[in-house]
Amino acid sequence: MNLTARFADSIVTSSESEAKRIARHVSRPVDAVGLGLSSELTEITPTKSVATRLGLVADSFILAVGRLNKRKNLGRAIDAARASGLVCKDFPLVVVGERDGRQSQLSESAREGIDRNEILFTGYIGDSELTWLYKNTRALVFVSFDEGFGMPPVEAAFFGTKSVVSDIPVFRETLQDNAVFVNPNDVQDISRGIRQVCDQPAMSIEPSWWQSKHSWEVSVSRIRHLAMTLAQGRR
Repeated sequence: MNLTARFADSIVTSSESEAKRIARHVSRPVDAVGLGLSSELTEITPTKSVATRLGLVADSFILAVGRLNKRKNLGRAIDAARASGLVCKDFPLVVVGERDGRQSQLSESAREGIDRNEILFTGYIGDSELTWLYKNTRALVFVSFDEGFGMPPVEAAFFGTKSVVSDIPVFRETLQDNAVFVNPNDVQDISRGIRQVCDQPAMSIEPSWWQSKHSWEVSVSRIRHLAMTLAQGRR
């Protein structure tokens, strides 16, 4: 990044938070242009195949999306879900991701939850299945330590689902007050957030607000404006 940035007239990135981080390392302008949601996700017809396979009932599960790695903090999210007292076989935490390696980096409590079918891993799923999960989950848990944008909570919000997210600048920027913010290092605080968000009704977001915040039309317009400004400056 530092090498290629030397030759750039401008750098674009997904969020103001990420732009500030990049600006600390480069001597070029950095502009946040946002990101839009995939039309394959927002316009596709939801399918229940994953729900049928896992025995899921609408509004009777919590959702997590992400790989089992240190940055995504999934192990702590699982511990917090169990500590909330809500997760059980009839109200599981559903993790969208591959099953391979799921036992690594997990606590004894998490492994016990997996053995009791309180924690369910979907493996790979398609967009239509993910859409059904977003639309029918009680809440999304996404407590990663660091993100440049963090798409899953934004996708969930599009479908009216509130999230429990890390209290980091990028989520304050992209979600505003459409989430419950927690300390990603504190299992008890994440657990509190899960209980809180599960008690709240689904959201109703104004389409005009969404269009102005997270659409490809807006992102492309910003990129085009930057490109035209640079071109005019060269002429």
